[in-house]
Amino acid sequence: MNRTSTPDKVFFSEKQHFTQWWFWLLLAAINGLFLYGTFKQVIAGGVFGNRPLPDAGLIAVSAFVLLLTVLFAVVRLETLYAQDGVYVRFYPYQQTFRQYHWEKTTRAAIRKYSPVLEYGGWGYRLFGNKRAYNMSGDMGLQLEFTDKTQLLIGTGQPEALAEALKKAGKYKP
Repeated sequence: MNRTSTPDKVFFSEKQHFTQWWFWLLLAAINGLFLYGTFKQVIAGGVFGNRPLPDAGLIAVSAFVLLLTVLFAVVRLETLYAQDGVYVRFYPYQQTFRQYHWEKTTRAAIRKYSPVLEYGGWGYRLFGNKRAYNMSGDMGLQLEFTDKTQLLIGTGQPEALAEALKKAGKYKP
């Protein structure tokens, strides 16, 4: 694994964002609740809740929840599949791509997986010698390396990725 800039000979690329409707509905509800509470208490002069926060605290919590929502809107998984390896970046947490070389892989195949049961959820996950980058869905590219570590990269386009890997000669079931 290397940190690097983008490669030259890319044969497939993908950008993914959090797309779970229930997640965005939950964030919208939480934002709505805190914005309502801020309006009711700070602007209208009422009281929000049984044990209300001071105005400054309520404003701070509301701002934090809004900023968290913006962060989730900005987060994306960028994957580039090139002749020399797979390049992965979980933006904005990783500013540069991490490269995983094809010659160090013993297996590279598309598979169905359970994000919650196998990796504890979505995002960048590390479980012993198993790592995962996933944003949504349950399909991904499973890479197994010569040092016995594993990397799963989620994909929203499993058929197109499998076809591109086969054409490039990188599919190793």
